[in-house]
Amino acid sequence: MGKIEKPVIYFLFENINFFREVLLKHRINVTYIVKVREGCGFGGNKKSVSNIYPYFSVLKTEYLIADDQIHFDESDLDMALRKKLRNYELIELKPNRPINPMIRWSNFQVHVYKVEIKEGLLTKERIEEIFYPMRKRWGISGE
Repeated sequence: MGKIEKPVIYFLFENINFFREVLLKHRINVTYIVKVREGCGFGGNKKSVSNIYPYFSVLKTEYLIADDQIHFDESDLDMALRKKLRNYELIELKPNRPINPMIRWSNFQVHVYKVEIKEGLLTKERIEEIFYPMRKRWGISGE
């Protein structure tokens, strides 16, 4: 397949604090976000990386690589929506040929999504609509 070399920055930092104090504060663009079996609380604050999903337009995120586990914190979501963030669409990218077995990472099924920023503002209803397929696969569809 060849060798691909790209710079990577690795931080040992609690996820949400890193997001707020580095990425958001300095408006750093993050083309790819990877969220797989995050531990949700190992850093001590018990907040999921999925709480940064509303900020894709600010981070100029183009791709999300993620499992289906989502834990939105209601107060974080409300705070994000008050910032008048842009609406977006997640388009699941499918391989050209079936992959057997399915892509798994840390024993979780993983999906790759293209993030397309749309016109209009993000709303709580829109967040629920965007993430309904993930939540349904994870078994927390809210129905």
